[in-house]
Amino acid sequence: MVLLWPREDDLDLLKETFLDRTNVASLASASDRAWEAIKGKDINKFASAFLDSFNAQTKMFPAMLNNKVHSAIDKYKSTSLAWKLAGAGGGGYLILVSEKPLNDAMKIKIRRKGMEF
Repeated sequence: MVLLWPREDDLDLLKETFLDRTNVASLASASDRAWEAIKGKDINKFASAFLDSFNAQTKMFPAMLNNKVHSAIDKYKSTSLAWKLAGAGGGGYLILVSEKPLNDAMKIKIRRKGMEF
């Protein structure tokens, strides 16, 4: 996970939205596939679903992306399997999926109580 910056005060994430059945279904499908990949301990399938989730979100809410966000993603594209914004949209945090530690990134481990993997 990489800390980005706070959302800019004048950012309106809802100024342009594309919420429709197709786009929402894409996000739901990506989420389902991510969960199945987690249960199957398959990092490549997880990364693919995670990135599809990011793409579905940014298709619905394109204002989440700006030049600064693109630059942050570009910095890690060659060393990451996938990425997704968390937090503020237009800033916040960049969650990265990688098999190896990344420079300038905090390692996180997500656990769910009662689930054995």
